[in-house]
Amino acid sequence: MKQGTPVATIGILTYHSRELLKGLLESILRNSWEHPYEIVVVDNNSSDDTVAMVEKDYPSVRLVRNPVNRGVAPARNQIFRMSGCEFVIILDVDTEVHPGSLDALVNTMKSHPEAGIAGPKLVYGNGRLQLSCRPFPSRLNIAIEGTFLRDWFPQSRFVK
Repeated sequence: MKQGTPVATIGILTYHSRELLKGLLESILRNSWEHPYEIVVVDNNSSDDTVAMVEKDYPSVRLVRNPVNRGVAPARNQIFRMSGCEFVIILDVDTEVHPGSLDALVNTMKSHPEAGIAGPKLVYGNGRLQLSCRPFPSRLNIAIEGTFLRDWFPQSRFVK
């Protein structure tokens, strides 16, 4: 990880997710980055050895141990409140970060100061596009999105 004043906090919420968290942290730390980042892990009272693994294997990670499972939104809000950085990147624990992806997000936000939020392109492990944006929900687009019809009608305005 690049040294210096971090431009972004990488915030991760975990609950009984030792192996997924380890994979995510490794995908972040094995890459070189244009910008310095800080990593904050909020553990929602896991009873496995997630906390011990972070303390032992990732001493540079800022670890927050919640005494109870606070839920997703309150725990993520903790990350926003404790970040002193210009940007906050929230990652789900099952994410694998690709080389250059965090820098691309930060550079995009820097070049568009009018934007308040950005979302990266998401792909499945096999490289297939994972739809992370959708039209306003309707019965039709829900039916198409969740079935084989999505593959039959990839250009449909109902599954964009």
